[in-house]
Amino acid sequence: MIMQSLSIYNNSSPLLILKARMVEYLDNFANKIKDWLINDMIHDFENRKLYFSGELDKSKEFSASIAKSKLAALKRTIELLEKLDKSVSNIHDSNLISNFKSFKQVVYKFEARLHRIAVSENPIIETPEDLKAQISGMGLNPINKQLYPDNALS
Repeated sequence: MIMQSLSIYNNSSPLLILKARMVEYLDNFANKIKDWLINDMIHDFENRKLYFSGELDKSKEFSASIAKSKLAALKRTIELLEKLDKSVSNIHDSNLISNFKSFKQVVYKFEARLHRIAVSENPIIETPEDLKAQISGMGLNPINKQLYPDNALS
């Protein structure tokens, strides 16, 4: 009986070794693919950051109509960034996350400048003097006197 169990163990040994090597190979293969994808994404973020940095520099000469059209197109990019943000943070690679954050920062700076240019031609509406006086007077009186002017709680 002992001899038979030893022969079963010896016969299944090569199969166990093969399974262990397959697991090791698959693990290495998955890590190489993951590393390749992360490096590719980092490279993508760097290229896109350079593109948006260039657009940010060029944006000083944009008219309001050009800024509005670019702002509309950029809206779709920002929606994709928001979706991508969660996925990137789940990868747990500090280099990827830092590159993504710097890319987002440039995109949001570009959006802010486009927005500033797009609204620069909007008319400025003057605040009426009586409203200015009321707002400035709010800071002088305690809130309970403003809410209950007749019977202020002191």
